[in-house]
Formats: sequence, structure tokens, C-alpha cells
Amino acid sequence: MQCDDKMKLEGERMGRKKNVSIFPNYVKVGDYNAEKMSRLVTLAKGNRSINDFARECGINASTISRIVNMKNKEACSDEVIEAIVENAENKLEVTVPILMSANGRAEIFSEAHEKATYQRLQKYMEILESRIDLKSDYSIICEALEKQGFKACVTTQHRTSWPITGDYTFDFEIETDAFKEKKIDRWLFDAAANTKDKWVNPVKKMEQIFSMAYLDSPIEKKIKISVIVYYKEFFEKVKEVFSGIKVKDCLSFVYIDRENRKLVDEYNISQCDREENIN
Repeated sequence: MQCDDKMKLEGERMGRKKNVSIFPNYVKVGDYNAEKMSRLVTLAKGNRSINDFARECGINASTISRIVNMKNKEACSDEVIEAIVENAENKLEVTVPILMSANGRAEIFSEAHEKATYQRLQKYMEILESRIDLKSDYSIICEALEKQGFKACVTTQHRTSWPITGDYTFDFEIETDAFKEKKIDRWLFDAAANTKDKWVNPVKKMEQIFSMAYLDSPIEKKIKISVIVYYKEFFEKVKEVFSGIKVKDCLSFVYIDRENRKLVDEYNISQCDREENIN
């Protein structure tokens, strides 16, 4: 920090009224922890001397000395906490929440903040559960193929990019010899985000695949693509929507019963040549 900036900072701190809190969302929840605060301030100071660190913080060296030597028996002021955080050598380990914890303070949140935090957590849990369910999906499909004597290996458990434009990602890929007559050895899957009240999602997924296949044919790259659905009514609906349509590529809908761990059926969209089903 430059000298001019330091003087400005000191002036701002001196100009603040003592009863104005810098961190109004923090309230007292416990006692001041002198040992923890000493450890954190020593970490913040790094290789600098107490005098140098205090000078950069814009506070008295005696204040830093009392904290480091555990002579300080009362909670530090918000100004001191702010200065230590701003000038800490290790900013990842010396933060306002961590210092405030040692100061016997904890942050309180508004109802809106708590709601937003809860929603983010719920979204994270949904993603996590989705990844777990995908593992179940590709296990079910591999087992179905292997029961028929075909080889099946999940080659990409994380998202596989296709087509060449790189603007779309699939949930997983299975390498198999089930379609060697069509010279296909890669099977890509899109686990459509279908909920019980939105059957249209799998249809939109396939329409998106149609448009990309027009520009970059997957069958020419030895690729088959399937959209997974999880409800019988969805499966019947997509069969109705795509009946009578013929495409060059090998595209299908796979109906999986997750509860009973079973690949129930597959609907292959008609190709210019004969259809082939994996049940």
C-alpha cells in the first residue's frame, strides 16, 4: 500500500465515530479467544516485524504487540479487524469471518440471504444427486448390453463434448460393439431433465440433437446418440411425436426405470435403413 493511501486510510479510520460498526451483521456469540487471535495475527503479519505490520495497518504497534503476546483480554475493534484483514500476508487464511470467530463474533443473515443460501445448497444437492443417478444409469445400460453378449465400457464418466463445434455436452459415453454392423462403436447419452409435469424436455433435447446432426453427422464419426427418459408416459409421448420421421443418423430414446434398475425399452427413430433395438 502506498503512503498516500495509508494516510488516507488512517484518516478515514480516525474520522469514524466510535459507535459506528464496520461489520453490523456480526453479533457477540462467545468470548474473545486470545490464543486463536494471536495465532491469526502472527499469520497475517508473516515475516514483517510488529512495527512494520502495525505501520502498514495504520494502527499502534502496541495494539498488535498485545494481541500477538496474548496480553489483549477484550475483543478487538472492527477497525483493527478490518486493518489486519486488508494487510494480511495470507489472505486465504486470515479473513473477516475467521478473525471475527476468534473475536467471539458470528455473522447473522437476513431472511433473504438465508433463503438464497438455502436455494444454492438445494441446487448443489440436486446436481450431486444427478451425478449419482447417472452412475446408476450407465451401469443399467452396460448390464443390459453385457447380458446380450456385447462389450460395454463407460469411457467418459464426465461430460463428453460433441459435435465438432463444441457447443453441446453429453452426460456420459459407452464404448460398445453392439452396433458393429452399422460401424458404430460409441454411444452418447443425454439424461434429459424431465420432471413429471414437463414431458416436452426430452423432445427439445432431441430436436437440438437433430439440428447439430445436420451440421455434423454423428454416424459418420461412428457415434449413436440417445436421450434417456424415466417415465412411461414420456416414452409413449416421444414415440408419438417422432413416429414417421426418418433420419440419416442413429438416434433413439432409452426408457430407464431407476427404481427397479432396469432398461425397459428403446425407441429408435427410423433411419433410411433398417431399425435396430437394444432391449
